[in-house]
Amino acid sequence: MPEIRQLRTAADCAAALARRSALLNAVQRVGSRLTLPTRWFSSDMTAAKASVRKLAGLEFDTICFSHFQPMRKDAAAALRSLAEY
Repeated sequence: MPEIRQLRTAADCAAALARRSALLNAVQRVGSRLTLPTRWFSSDMTAAKASVRKLAGLEFDTICFSHFQPMRKDAAAALRSLAEY
């Protein structure tokens, strides 16, 4: 069984890393790009943005979401792009 690393983030965000995959509920997938969570899911958007910046510093190949298909292509780059927004 792979080691799973849980990360503490703010704004109702959670993240876990296993092998080269990240399980995130800190972001939403819209086609091939990522967006911040809506206010329905995050009560503090400033903290949500800070969480995305923290997660963007991690290395992974795939992002798994709670309600969307996994992002396997350019996942880390997509998260870094969102963090720069």
